[in-house]
Amino acid sequence: MKLRFHLLFLVCFGIIGVVLPALANYSFGVRIVGRGAPMILIPGLKASVDTYNDVVAYHKNRYKCYVIT
Repeated sequence: MKLRFHLLFLVCFGIIGVVLPALANYSFGVRIVGRGAPMILIPGLKASVDTYNDVVAYHKNRYKCYVIT
């Protein structure tokens, strides 16, 4: 029973040791503009955040725009 617990413990910490550094290298930001009901804007594969500047300018008075960067 103790052996199983120790093996499970080692496996869990091994997985955490691999996953956490990978997550630390990936970062993103969120630009929040306006107020009202939430609207989430996520740029596509080849689009940049600047794609949504006109959309945010138009909707910022009615919606709280969350632009993922």
